[in-house]
Amino acid sequence: MRLSTVEWRAVESASRETLPAGTRVLLFGSRLDDSRRGGNIDLLVELPGALSADDTVVRRSRFTARLYRLLEERRIDVVMTQQGSQDRRAVVTAARQQGWWTTGCAGVNCATASHEYPDQPELRFAVLKAAIGVAGELITAYTRWKYKLGLV
Repeated sequence: MRLSTVEWRAVESASRETLPAGTRVLLFGSRLDDSRRGGNIDLLVELPGALSADDTVVRRSRFTARLYRLLEERRIDVVMTQQGSQDRRAVVTAARQQGWWTTGCAGVNCATASHEYPDQPELRFAVLKAAIGVAGELITAYTRWKYKLGLV
C-alpha cells in the first residue's frame, strides 16, 4: 500500500472535520499496489445515511478541498455513496471489493473494523497495526503534556 503516514493522517483528519460521524473511507485503485509508482489517491466515502444532493456536494467539496490543503494539491478522486446501498456503479463495486478501510476515519472504531472482514487477515492486520500506531502517538502526546505541566 503506497500511502505515507502523512497521507493517512490527512485522510483521517479531513474526514473527521468534514464528514458525518460514522462515515467510512476506503482507499482503492493503484495506490494499493506496492509495485506501481505515482498515481492519484482514490477514495470511496461511504456515508452512514442519506443526504440531500446539495449536502452531498457540499461535504464532498469540503472533504476534497481539505485534503488538497493538507496534501499540497495531490491528485485525489473521491467517490461518495451510502453505506449498505445497492450502488451499482462499477467504480463503487471495484472499491468495495478491493478497497482498504482507512482506519480511524470519521468515528470508525478500529476494533469493530478489524472484525468486519474475518476472511481478509491482511486487512485485519493493517487495521490493528494502525490502531497500535495511534495508541503510540497518544502515549507520546500524553508524555509531552506531563512534562509541559511539570508533572514529571
